[in-house]
Amino acid sequence: MTDLYTMAQDLRALVPLRRIIGFKALGGQFQKPERPPMVFDELWWSASLAGLTGSGLTCRASVDDWISQALARTRRRAADCRPECNCNRFYNSIDDASNQTQASLIELFVYFLTVELGQDAAAPKDVDQCFVDCDLTPPKATSVRLSEGTKRTKTKPQKYIKSGDGYKLQRHMREMLSKKLGAEKTIIQTSATLRSLEYKLPDGSAKAFLAETLDCFEAGASRATIVMAWILTVNHLFDYILKHKLNEFNAVLAKNTDRRVKVAAITQRDDFSDIPEGKFIELCRSASIISNDVRKILDQKLGTRNTSAHPSGVKITRSKVIDFVEDLIENVVLKYTL
Repeated sequence: MTDLYTMAQDLRALVPLRRIIGFKALGGQFQKPERPPMVFDELWWSASLAGLTGSGLTCRASVDDWISQALARTRRRAADCRPECNCNRFYNSIDDASNQTQASLIELFVYFLTVELGQDAAAPKDVDQCFVDCDLTPPKATSVRLSEGTKRTKTKPQKYIKSGDGYKLQRHMREMLSKKLGAEKTIIQTSATLRSLEYKLPDGSAKAFLAETLDCFEAGASRATIVMAWILTVNHLFDYILKHKLNEFNAVLAKNTDRRVKVAAITQRDDFSDIPEGKFIELCRSASIISNDVRKILDQKLGTRNTSAHPSGVKITRSKVIDFVEDLIENVVLKYTL
């Protein structure tokens, strides 16, 4: 289960030198210090994962700072101050949860693991861990119950499909549980939240482009949503620089020594295409066009965009898409007004 608290605990359990490897394995990204640094913040390493960025004078120190921030951000339960986890929040969202049978809870936890968290399959030990996280006694034979659920009888339809070392729900079970949990209502509410961003933009091509981006989200095209939201954000920065910060950007660009950059000064919009996007973000920061916090956001989102824009085995969940769009629109597009 990949909530912040679990990732932080898993990383903290590793010996210090293996934390960097573990951080990368979770999808974390590092930003090296600038050489030479233009501002004090660029002396530091940064480590970004799950929308959180740690910093430190060394790579390892940036991971340790990320761990500390993740643990500090972890919500605590009012009753006993224990860390609140995704599974426990899911359990609390179930109507009449305390009266559910163990068989029903197994079905619900398989739904949580495979649909909410996006796992390919739910292993029996993962289902048992859900019970533990919710302060419930795990069933005595979870693996047997799941295995029996793959069989169809005259009185009971098949519940699960065996998939590798775990199980996933039959389509009819998944749809039934989705209705029971009100997933369709949640999707509608989420779409409405994102649509509210559209109305914060002035009329024009950017607003129309965001509307089309959100059409992709509502159609379930997560990767397309991320790619289009990134294009919108970068193009907005291009317009902002051309209108307000062209001299500052060109002054820093003139000092560039990176051979990947094929232009010495920006004179028209198309010139930006000669600068790699990662380098463009660096130049914006060096010119003090964006803050260091915004640079960290853009670096992280660029990594997500790169993952989404190419075929890979990485699952792009709806929650990741929502965070991606909201973060870029609220912290970049609406912040740097034209």
